[in-house]
Amino acid sequence: MQQESQRIVLDLQYLPCIEYFLNILKAKEVVFENSENYLRHTYRNRCKILTADKVLELSVPVKHEGKKLYTEVEIDYSQKWLQVHQRAIVSAYRNAPYFEYYWPFFEGIYSKNHRTLFDMNFEFLTLCLKLFQIEKNISFTNSYIKEYEDVFDMRNHIIPKRNQAEDPKLGRITYRQVFGRNFVNNMSIIDLLFCEGNNAINVMNT
Repeated sequence: MQQESQRIVLDLQYLPCIEYFLNILKAKEVVFENSENYLRHTYRNRCKILTADKVLELSVPVKHEGKKLYTEVEIDYSQKWLQVHQRAIVSAYRNAPYFEYYWPFFEGIYSKNHRTLFDMNFEFLTLCLKLFQIEKNISFTNSYIKEYEDVFDMRNHIIPKRNQAEDPKLGRITYRQVFGRNFVNNMSIIDLLFCEGNNAINVMNT
């Protein structure tokens, strides 16, 4: 596990899970991969929220054919994902204690209709860091490096097909969720934010 003083390199994800932010908290410097080809079936364009019935995966459709840089992948607004995602989030969290306070910030980003997925994801991430009052030195890669020697590489580590999170701290994180008696861990960071508000950072630092 990386020490707090180390740098970490991450792929930029859509409304990332709690584990993603735990990794950010461990590092003093965060480097986002800016030079990779876009990969399907990852959290770059999807996230998980907790609804009354189940864990729901929200996926952002993109215009993608063949190899293309992630930074150049455009969002497909011909599909009605924007309305679907916002309705799903409102339905899932409108009764959460801090939803009414925080939701307008996210709604404002959705209303911008970003051209690229990368730009939208980075604005959502920047917002989350601000709301959690997490201050880190942030930079982007200048070229693609397959293997790093001096950076803790978390690219393609937090992925949908990986069932069990490896960070032991994640197992200690619990909070009161909107639905159900059985706690579901590692949802999108908005699950924690809407439920815990300003206390969310303390929950992650447990």
